[in-house]
Amino acid sequence: MPRSLSSPTFTLLILTLTLLFFVSFCAPVLAQKFKPQPDYNKCSAFAEGQAFYLLGGLRNENFMIDLSVPWNTSDPVVKKLRGGLLVNGQGCTMTNDGNLFVLTAGAGFIYNPRSDAWTTLSHNALITSTRREFGATDPETGIIYIMDNDIPKSERTMYLIDPRTKEVTTSIVPGAFSPLSFHGVAWSEYLKSMVTMISYGSRVSIFTPSKVNEPSKGWSAFATTGQEIARPTPDCMAPARSGSIMVFLGGISIYFLDLTTRSWRTGPTLPTGLGITSMSGSSCAVSGDQFIVWGGNGVGSLTFNRTLVLDMNAETWVSRYVPPPPPPPRPTTTASQPSQSPTPHTSTGIISSNDKKLVSIIVAVTGTVLALI
Repeated sequence: MPRSLSSPTFTLLILTLTLLFFVSFCAPVLAQKFKPQPDYNKCSAFAEGQAFYLLGGLRNENFMIDLSVPWNTSDPVVKKLRGGLLVNGQGCTMTNDGNLFVLTAGAGFIYNPRSDAWTTLSHNALITSTRREFGATDPETGIIYIMDNDIPKSERTMYLIDPRTKEVTTSIVPGAFSPLSFHGVAWSEYLKSMVTMISYGSRVSIFTPSKVNEPSKGWSAFATTGQEIARPTPDCMAPARSGSIMVFLGGISIYFLDLTTRSWRTGPTLPTGLGITSMSGSSCAVSGDQFIVWGGNGVGSLTFNRTLVLDMNAETWVSRYVPPPPPPPRPTTTASQPSQSPTPHTSTGIISSNDKKLVSIIVAVTGTVLALI
């Protein structure tokens, strides 16, 4: 004969089931309490299909947008980064083993998304820059290149950081390639070079590490044709399709630079309804065939924290981000080569502290219900 439940036990069971129902349906809301404030001129870096990091800015909020899961542009999956690292106006780039590198005046730091922890890479008196910088990483050597944007200066300095040895060196950029300010820096796997962009006249230069011993110290002009960027504003640039294309936000328009044909092409303008006539200080990323823009300062409107996604195939703005398929597995590492962490395209496997608490609650409540039944 089945066992009957006493009144207190029945009441406890109802309360437990109610709590389980509440936790299950409210988990997505509780896991995303953090919402970034409107901001611009943030230090940013990204790994396709993994994460879009945004740090510093006027608000000095440090967070990441998860690129490993789908989300709507009205409510992207955002996680606040641990720690209070002050990075306003500094340089960011990804390391070749999937970590985030941040340069501040006098020091370099590494953020490991798998352990959710910061470590100090190096304190070095050579690092004196204090403005918003742009950086890139050679995926083969792991060397990080950060361009100095300090003003006033008659010549630009390039910082070279080796995360393995923690060695920091500097190199003076030759005068012909040393602008007032860089407006975009990105690594092109297609060219095996770092591409630098100056939107004044759409001047493009490249730095090729294998040619560093030549008289130009590895620098060369990259002649282009086609419709150049019309507005000289320091917005953002990101490499797409293995660095064969550079995507640039300038003013309110998207521009594509095809490095295979050395030609510029104008893409769509920003979505209507934003209430802006121009944009500056935005941060951008590429994930698969999607160009992602966050924040910015729009002339004619307030600074905002909107997330925009452009489908680069259809060249239309969409309301939902979809992560790209995972890349094929890397070749097996030989005994003579040190093993490396997953490539930046692989999922981080990040579980926030809120997620862990919710899982613990659900497990505990489920156990209680089973015991009562």
